[in-house]
Amino acid sequence: MIKSITRQIMLDTETTGIGHNIGHRILEIGAVEVSNREITGSQYQQYINPQRESDAGALDVHGLSLIHI
Repeated sequence: MIKSITRQIMLDTETTGIGHNIGHRILEIGAVEVSNREITGSQYQQYINPQRESDAGALDVHGLSLIHI
């Protein structure tokens, strides 16, 4: 019997707000690898300069301002 391995990559993004049509942008990307429901330790995290400040509501969620990036 062949054992099936389930591999998943969980992605997360943080943005400057929720309106792409008014210029909001991604400012952080994160990823974690999961194999058979266990975190493998393989991960990725990257800040991206959005070239604009975050809205107050977004800052309340992630706390990232341009000074952090």
